[in-house]
Amino acid sequence: MQMLSEHIPALINIFCKRQNNIRVIVGFWVNLDLDRSLPDVRQKVIDDFSNFVFDLKNYPAILMWNIGNEQNYSSTPNNGNSQYWYSLVQEMAVAAYTVEGEKFHPVCARRRRVCEQWWLF
Repeated sequence: MQMLSEHIPALINIFCKRQNNIRVIVGFWVNLDLDRSLPDVRQKVIDDFSNFVFDLKNYPAILMWNIGNEQNYSSTPNNGNSQYWYSLVQEMAVAAYTVEGEKFHPVCARRRRVCEQWWLF
């Protein structure tokens, strides 16, 4: 199965040419069924995100990274609106900074409620 991230560069090039000054928020899906309290699960998610950032970081149309989607509504224990999710997002933001260095892109996490939609890390 081909990963969606393999298609992102082509989409960025087609729809977001630099001369048009269009920027995109690139999303990184995090499976809602994973137990975020398990160290090996957390490390796998961090490693996958680090590779994702490394592969896409030099595209000029990227505005920022977005982690997850409505994770705060997950019913899986140790996921969703929990210390495990928010600490994982923080660790992923640090990992992105480590990959990108001083020219880093901001990292945010998407929540469901309009008044709480974006959390910047």
